[in-house]
Amino acid sequence: MKSVFFYRHVNRFGTWTIAMIGELWEIAHEDQTLGRYNWLAGAHGDLVRGYCYHPSNGIDPADCELPDDLADWERVRVRHR
Repeated sequence: MKSVFFYRHVNRFGTWTIAMIGELWEIAHEDQTLGRYNWLAGAHGDLVRGYCYHPSNGIDPADCELPDDLADWERVRVRHR
């Protein structure tokens, strides 16, 4: 059985997620999709550096104190396949 999971980071700027949606890793702030990527590392790196779409509230993810190390994000298990 394989675990299905996503990454989440909650801070004063809201909830940030990196989740596998279909075949791509999707980055999001609250319920807004900020981009989709083939690789987890690319999704995480672009989000942390702000090289993605910005949320409609105008904040730049690069200024939101997101952890550079994915190990510092919460890994949330959704289910087993």
